[in-house]
Amino acid sequence: MKTQNDGHSHKPGLLKQTNKGHKHGKHKSKGELHKIQKGKVEAKLSWLLHCVVSGLVSTLLFQLSMLVHLQILRISLMQAMLKMSQTVADILAKPWLNSIRHIVIISFFFYQTISRKLKLSGRKEKKRRAMQVRNHKIGLSSKKKSLLGVNGAPPFLIAVIPVDGDSDQFEFAHQIKSFVENNEGSACFSSKSVLHAIYPRLKLRYSFVFPQSTNLYAQLDAAKAADTIVFLYSADKQNQVYNSRLNLAAMDDTAEIVLNAIMAQGLPTPTGVITGLEKVPQKLRANIKKEFKNKLDTKISSDNDVVVIERENDLAKFLHILGSQKQNSVKQRDVRSHILAENVDFYENVEKDSSVGTLEVSGYVRYQPLDVNGIVHLPGIGDFQLEKITVFEDPYSLNKRKSKDEMMEDQRVIEILIPDPQKQASLQSSIPVVEDGMDGDEDRNEHINFISEADEENEIISEDEETDSDVPSADEDSDSDIEAMSESGKVSDDDDLESTVPTTLDYDKHVNFADEKNEWARLKEAREDAMFPDEVDTPHETLARLRFQKYRGLASFKDSPWNAKEDLPFDYGRIYQFENFNRTRKRIYKLQREGVKPGSYVTIRVKDVPRDLIKPHVYDTYPLVIVGLLPHEHRMSVLNVVVKRVDSDSDKVIKSKDKLVFQCGFRRFIARPIFSQHSLGNKHKFEKFLKPGVHVVATCFAPITFAPSSVLVFERDSDGDELVAVGSVLDSNPDRIIVKRTVLSGHPFKVKKRHAVVRFMFYNKEDILWFKPLELHTKYGLRGHIREPLGTHGHMKCIFNKQIKSQDTVLLNLYKRVFPKWTYDPNVTLLNCENMEMND
Repeated sequence: MKTQNDGHSHKPGLLKQTNKGHKHGKHKSKGELHKIQKGKVEAKLSWLLHCVVSGLVSTLLFQLSMLVHLQILRISLMQAMLKMSQTVADILAKPWLNSIRHIVIISFFFYQTISRKLKLSGRKEKKRRAMQVRNHKIGLSSKKKSLLGVNGAPPFLIAVIPVDGDSDQFEFAHQIKSFVENNEGSACFSSKSVLHAIYPRLKLRYSFVFPQSTNLYAQLDAAKAADTIVFLYSADKQNQVYNSRLNLAAMDDTAEIVLNAIMAQGLPTPTGVITGLEKVPQKLRANIKKEFKNKLDTKISSDNDVVVIERENDLAKFLHILGSQKQNSVKQRDVRSHILAENVDFYENVEKDSSVGTLEVSGYVRYQPLDVNGIVHLPGIGDFQLEKITVFEDPYSLNKRKSKDEMMEDQRVIEILIPDPQKQASLQSSIPVVEDGMDGDEDRNEHINFISEADEENEIISEDEETDSDVPSADEDSDSDIEAMSESGKVSDDDDLESTVPTTLDYDKHVNFADEKNEWARLKEAREDAMFPDEVDTPHETLARLRFQKYRGLASFKDSPWNAKEDLPFDYGRIYQFENFNRTRKRIYKLQREGVKPGSYVTIRVKDVPRDLIKPHVYDTYPLVIVGLLPHEHRMSVLNVVVKRVDSDSDKVIKSKDKLVFQCGFRRFIARPIFSQHSLGNKHKFEKFLKPGVHVVATCFAPITFAPSSVLVFERDSDGDELVAVGSVLDSNPDRIIVKRTVLSGHPFKVKKRHAVVRFMFYNKEDILWFKPLELHTKYGLRGHIREPLGTHGHMKCIFNKQIKSQDTVLLNLYKRVFPKWTYDPNVTLLNCENMEMND
């Protein structure tokens, strides 16, 4: 159809589609109505707009009045507000101003005027707040720096840790001592080989401690109390192995173990130092520094650059860095008072008991006040009460320039503190419970095993594990013997094909084949548990309902109820429990501490210390740290810690109830924990082994330790203690339910759709009827129930929710709550401890 228009119009082409226009009829379309109206507002809405605009103007004027501080002007503005509202009402009553466009313009004018003033005030307020936050942070940083190194505060405590076996700590110490003495300062060694350096140019004081490089515990204890750790590397000792760049195999395995352990327990402020670089060729020095920096960054990721000490000016730079760098915060160290022993004496108690005596320790109180009525802890020894605290004048003050003897002779007593018998904390760590008082619950005590001192030296095995069929039988032991003998024969043949009989006998004398046999059995058990988790063969000799009488079935492991106070062992009557552990922890951290303030130089007397345990600390340079415990931290409870293995690719087997050494914060003790899954819910599955790459919870009886506190786990060995796991404290909760799962397995004998005859799960009719109410499941994900027994030899008819396959395996889950054994031992002997002498 041809369209007639007044103007010229092009004709549409062949590919142009022309649609008919819409015929809306005689009435006007919606678009036409919008064009005619053009934003006009009807008169019936004028009263609503009057209210809106009046309220808007009133609000804006009121906000403007709040900016004016004079009361008279505020009253006048309120009067102007009323007049303005009346004026706006009169304007809106006029017929020529009924458009919303004019109202918006008027409102925008008032809003723009007032918002400009508000925005100006908000900008100033933001600047003022930012300045306050900045000044507050500067004040906190200055206050933190003033707590170390100056008069009235303890000196900077620096632990020097060598990262290779050839670094000479004492040569480095004498370099610092000579430099300070040559620059109008003073330096001297204490009886525990702690170097005190007073550097007047910076008006700072330093204390350097040099733990034994052959003792891991010594280095860990020094790192706990230190403010800064210096990782020392001697470049000249490795000069013969340099080709074109540094061979950092010099950072041996021992150093990496120490670095990992220090990182796990809480790293203070780190600093890397290279000495002896002047003896290395010039072209290798840059590579040495770069490689050492990269090696440290992979471990500690420090922002500080490595300090190279080649000349005397480098020592000045080194001391300046130690005193000015930002201090890392370690929570477990900052919330507890502690003293690094500088002078130690022991006085035997001849009158009462010569096996114990009084330990006298001198040093600086650090971080928190030390309460004379509180309890102190000696790592690896135990908890003790204080007999007296004597506060002396600071012997290493910045104002003094005297030798060591003159410093100690001029000490003036400032204060002597004696414990108040009414306020002094008791050493009682557990509640004494009389066994006869629990006779009313005979069923509860029937299965409790009490451990004697002789049993503590052997592997502790619970009653259910003694009778489990997964323990190797005599035949399996003989097979293991044959396999072990064959393996040992292969090793001896491969090592030396020309060996003679006397040489073989000499070799066998140095190999403990009994330990190898036990290790092979444990490894085999761990592999079976990984392949068939929790599966146990039903015994033939005893009835299954008697063998598993302490087990129960659960409809749902997650949702089924379990009473946490049900059938508790005897040892649970001796421990303490908090109503709310986290609330108590927060309350204790907020308590106002009383006692000797930090920075005071004191001599404390600790009473009733065992002579044999303290002897290595008195007559050796081993660093001794005395820790003031928080309230309740000496009381026994059930301690739960989250740990993870560090040797993910190791074949070493760590089993529940193995003897392990725990280091929780400042405390070190021996225990035999049980492992469980780190999961949500009120029930946690028992883990038989500490598997690599998985976080598990280790539970044991131990003193209460408030989080956050780091945890290190060591395994005892004839060659020393090996670090096997690291983690942190979870809580102290005796109500944690650890459930051991035992899986009974059977195999389909005859299959017909959803029905099957299952055998090898039970071996008599009575057991089938006893376990009939429990639900079955298969490895292919089916669920079913026992219908009825067939015959008298353990065959049973079962029905499942889907068709079962003949190659499937039928399983039955049984559950039992397990508890840790009371194996806590606070006495951890020092291993691999060599005497290291250091003269002034």
